Amino acid sequence: MRNWNENFGTIQSLLKNLGLWQFIAALSLAAAVSIWSHLKQLQGPEIFVMALTALTCGVLLVFLVPELLHPRVKVKLTPINGPSPTQLLTVENGGSKQVLRADCTILQRRNDPNRLLPLTFRMEWEYRDLRTSGKLSHGGQRNLVIATAGETRGVDQGHPFEMKWIAITGLSVDGQREEKQRSPWNYGDELPEYDVKITVTSENRKQHVECFTVKAGQTSALEMFAIACPVTAS
Repeated sequence: MRNWNENFGTIQSLLKNLGLWQFIAALSLAAAVSIWSHLKQLQGPEIFVMALTALTCGVLLVFLVPELLHPRVKVKLTPINGPSPTQLLTVENGGSKQVLRADCTILQRRNDPNRLLPLTFRMEWEYRDLRTSGKLSHGGQRNLVIATAGETRGVDQGHPFEMKWIAITGLSVDGQREEKQRSPWNYGDELPEYDVKITVTSENRKQHVECFTVKAGQTSALEMFAIACPVTAS
């Protein structure tokens, strides 16, 4: 019995990885109903109707039950675009009261000659409070800190210089804001931009994923807008 259970678990895991488990489970249920109907000596049309009904019910069960038991996080993500040197992303909770966590993955960077580090890191809530950080009631909103912008001034070999920069930010190991990637540029250069994936999670719920481009702005310090996520990023 133990060997049979282990073998069944291995086959189930393989089928789940291939995305076939739900279909095979529903098909098996329909086949079982067909065999039972045949043994009961039902007529062909009756067997067909019962098998079709069982297949339909099986498909609904294997797809709907997991969604009911582990629903997806219901949130709305909206960039706040304006003159501020800090780029924020508003998170609005469309579900029941829950504690949310957000992580950021830097997918790619443009107009920067430096090597990109493929990082995934914890994100910072604006106006952090350890007691309420990420806790939102239905309809509640809080902002995530995405990036900052600024400029560096100095003197090089007796000549003053000014260099602008943007930086994607996140939390350090000890929970403090830190720059994860920074892109400087001079006047006249192509403006740097990043593609990022934002993943919002909550306990016992499926994650919510969206992708955005964050860039230095022409008329503001920073701009952020939604894009389609690459297949590998969803």
